[in-house]
Amino acid sequence: MIDKEKKQAYHKEWCERNKDKVAIIRKRSYEKNKEERLRKNREYYYKNKESVLNQHQDTKEERKAYMKKWREENKAYRKEYQKEYNIKNKEQKKKYREENREATRKIEQKRLDEWRSFFPAEIHCEMCNKRLYFNGKNCNTSMYLDHRTGNDAPIKYKPSNWLRGHKRTPETEKIFTECNFGILCNNCNSFLPTNERSEFLKNAIRYHKIIFKEWQEHVEENNNDTIVDNVDSADSISSK
Repeated sequence: MIDKEKKQAYHKEWCERNKDKVAIIRKRSYEKNKEERLRKNREYYYKNKESVLNQHQDTKEERKAYMKKWREENKAYRKEYQKEYNIKNKEQKKKYREENREATRKIEQKRLDEWRSFFPAEIHCEMCNKRLYFNGKNCNTSMYLDHRTGNDAPIKYKPSNWLRGHKRTPETEKIFTECNFGILCNNCNSFLPTNERSEFLKNAIRYHKIIFKEWQEHVEENNNDTIVDNVDSADSISSK
């Protein structure tokens, strides 16, 4: 037992001292036994397909629930970590974007083309009824997806970027449909704030009522002046 512990301690120490050699040995072993390992994995999968799929689904759901809870509990930490990471890797990310700009653009365009048929053939702004186009090149005629209920939707930030980053599948279609986005033109989308929208619309309606009331008073005053002018002119004609 003592010899075994000594051997394990020596082996561990040797691996720490010779990390490069260990990496080379492991890589060679992986390449050497790759086909055999894949064959065994395939055999096991087909023999136990149902149990493997059920286990994977259970694990996936548990992991999803755990990650959702963890994100809620660690919002401040995640925000701070992301900030530090962006500062550290600013140059690296910039270099990567420059090197892969064209490939990324092609992938994004391919995904947008997949989503194109998801929307109606004719698209109109839901406020001003202006004719719009999906992924149009002119910002004045492109459609903009609007968060109807603030940022409570599953897709919280820039739906167009989300479409570029996700393939069209039944799962992604379901997520997108749940968001219940409105379709607006550039002007109407700029006019409406995302946050505290109800308060903004209440104030806008109140202001509109004031304007409408003043307009009615102005019209009535003009009508009265016209009536007086007509009466005066009639009197002058009769006197003649």
